[in-house]
Amino acid sequence: MGFHLLIFLCYSGREMVLQPYGMTIAIAILIGAYVASVEGGKKVWDVLPWVLVFGLVGARLYHVFSLWEFYQANPVAILFIWNGGLAIYGAILGGLVGLFAYVTLHANKSESKRMDTNERMFLDLLDIAAPGIAIGQAVGRFANFFSQELYGWPTRMPWGIYIKPENRFPGLEQFSYFHPLFLYEALWNLLNFVVLVKLSRAKLLTGERFLLYLSFYALGRFFLESMRIESWMIGGVRVAQAVSVVIVCGSISLGVLRRTWLKKQKVHI
Repeated sequence: MGFHLLIFLCYSGREMVLQPYGMTIAIAILIGAYVASVEGGKKVWDVLPWVLVFGLVGARLYHVFSLWEFYQANPVAILFIWNGGLAIYGAILGGLVGLFAYVTLHANKSESKRMDTNERMFLDLLDIAAPGIAIGQAVGRFANFFSQELYGWPTRMPWGIYIKPENRFPGLEQFSYFHPLFLYEALWNLLNFVVLVKLSRAKLLTGERFLLYLSFYALGRFFLESMRIESWMIGGVRVAQAVSVVIVCGSISLGVLRRTWLKKQKVHI
């Protein structure tokens, strides 16, 4: 089912028109999975359909909730994911649910149902996936070049991206070039990928490489979000920034508390 979704992303309409946005996302997913499989082997491809299905659903639901008034009036448009509208935080949450479901099912089929074994498998798969997710995000962000849905304020910088008049925000129709936020985020994700690859897992506890990925991405997303013209706001607060703060603080706190607890238990780190 997962790979059918990749095809669904690439094409739309009765005439099966190739969509560059969806095609870019599909390519990014395959690149990320391949990078993860270099370390994780066949089990990465086994878990991919689970993560892909739940991740795409989570990504779309996050986006739909952020523009609820529009989708409430146009419910059929929820299905048009090839036109854009996949949120990374929703994808991460959905992917975690999919991975948990896979590990749980795997545990039920195996002889060992020990909680510590299942937890280690879950965390180990997260660590394996972390670099692949980062490089997948770096590639996938270029889908926004085609959808023209992720750009910042007008700019005269030479790397400014041209936005078609029909895709410009109200009040900014007189401007032609804008900050390419998708490019900035892609470069940040690429840096995240390099850091994760260079950092030896021998220096980290199981699960910490994924926490590093999360906190590194969230840190950059917090600042890039402030450059967006429109964001999902609740009570005057940008939701993505609030989520980023929670992720950074939560990841650091979890890592510190876990290491402190292990030291008290006199477990060698």
